[in-house]
Amino acid sequence: MYRIARRISLVALTLVLVAGLGACKKKPKEKKDGADPMAKGPEAMGMDTMGMDAMGMDAMGMDAMGMDAMGMDAMAAGETPRPRPRPKKLSFEEQLKLSIPVTPKPVEQKVGKLTLTPQACKVEGTTFLHSSNMSVLKDVVATKDKVYVLLDKDKVLRFSIAAGKACRLTLDKAWAKEGTLKGSHRVTKLGIDKKGNLYLSSFMGVSRYDKTGKPLSACKPGKNGSLALHPSGKWGLSYFVSNKVMLAKLSPKTCEGKPWVRQDPTDPKNKLGELKSVNTIGFYKNLVLVGGLHKTKVKNSQPRVVIAYTKAGKKKFQFGALSGFKGDRFGWFHGIAQGKKAQICVLDSNFRSLSFWDGGGKFQGAVKLNTLFGVNYPWISSFTVDPKGTGWFVVGVSRKFKEKAPKGSRWSVGEGFLFRVTGL
Repeated sequence: MYRIARRISLVALTLVLVAGLGACKKKPKEKKDGADPMAKGPEAMGMDTMGMDAMGMDAMGMDAMGMDAMGMDAMAAGETPRPRPRPKKLSFEEQLKLSIPVTPKPVEQKVGKLTLTPQACKVEGTTFLHSSNMSVLKDVVATKDKVYVLLDKDKVLRFSIAAGKACRLTLDKAWAKEGTLKGSHRVTKLGIDKKGNLYLSSFMGVSRYDKTGKPLSACKPGKNGSLALHPSGKWGLSYFVSNKVMLAKLSPKTCEGKPWVRQDPTDPKNKLGELKSVNTIGFYKNLVLVGGLHKTKVKNSQPRVVIAYTKAGKKKFQFGALSGFKGDRFGWFHGIAQGKKAQICVLDSNFRSLSFWDGGGKFQGAVKLNTLFGVNYPWISSFTVDPKGTGWFVVGVSRKFKEKAPKGSRWSVGEGFLFRVTGL
C-alpha cells in the first residue's frame, strides 16, 4: 500500500507540472519592456533543464512502473490492484535440499600446560538437523562408556562409545525405548550421578530415571528449571535467573528442596554476594561455582563473574575480569565443570571460548572454539567432562546454501555435532 500511495503521489506531481506547462503556453500579457521570460517560452525559465524531457515520465520512472504496474488500470476498472508476487516460502525439507553439509576440521590446541585434542564424533545412522543451529542440540552428560544428548522437543538419546582412537557413537537401543527417552515436560538440563541415574530438569520439577531408563521416585527440589547436580549425586542446587536458589537433598527414595543460604539475588539481606542473577552453577570439588551478572556497572555494562562458595554459603573467591578483552572476561556462562588436568573449565558460547582457571580462581588461559572445532561461528549449547577427563561438547553450525535466498526470504538449516576433546 505504501508503494502504491507513493506512486500515486508521483502521478499527482506530474499532473501538476503538466498543468503548469499548459498555463505557460497561454498568451501572456505584453509588458512594455518586453522582458517577461514567459514571452520567450519555458526555455527561458529553465524548463528545458528541469522540464519534462530532463525529469519527465521516464526519469520519474513512469515508463518502468507505468499505470498498469501501479494497478491504475485495474483501479479504473473497479478491480483491486494485484500485489507484487512475494518470494515462495520454502519448507525446511526444501531448504535442506539446497543446503551444503558442514565438514568440521578440528585443530589441536595448546593452552598453558594443556594439550587439547578434538574429534568430531561419527554418530552412526544419525544426522542432527534443525531450523536453528542454537536448538539442534541442547545439553550433554556422559559416563565412562555412555553419552546422553538432549535434543529439541525434550528427547534424550543415549549412545554407546566405541573403543578405539576414533570417536564413534552408536545409539544404545537397549536403553529406554529403542535408545530414546521422552521427557514429560519441557526439559532444560540434564544431570547424571555416579550410579548412572539420569536427571531431567524442567520448570515442573525434576524427573529421574535409573540406568535402564526406568522412572524413579518424584523429585521436587523447586520449579526453577535447572538442577545443577553435584558429582557425588547426594545434593544439588536448583536455579533460574533471579529466582530463589534451592538446595536439593537427594537419595534413592527422596528428592526434596529447601532454600539455600545464598538463595535470593534480589533480597539485600540474603543476597548472592555481588550477583544480580544466575546464568549457571557448577562445582569444583565441594565448592559451588555460581556464574552470573555482577551488580556493578562498568562503562554502562554489567560484567559477569564466577563466585565460589562453600555448600554452607561462605564466599571463597571470585574470578572473571570486570573490563577488557584478554580472554579472562565473560560474555555469558553456558557451563562450568571440573577437569582432570584442567581444574576449572568455563564455557562461554557468546565469546565462543573455553577458559581455564586454577583451584583458587587464577586465570590459566583460553581457547577459541571455532578454531578448536574447525567450524565457522559455532553455537556451543553445553559441555561436560566425564570421569576420565574427556570433554564432550554439543555444537550447532549453520549450513551454507547452493544458491542465494531471494530478497525477503530467510533460509536456515542448523547441523549438530558432538565433539570429544581429550586433555582436560
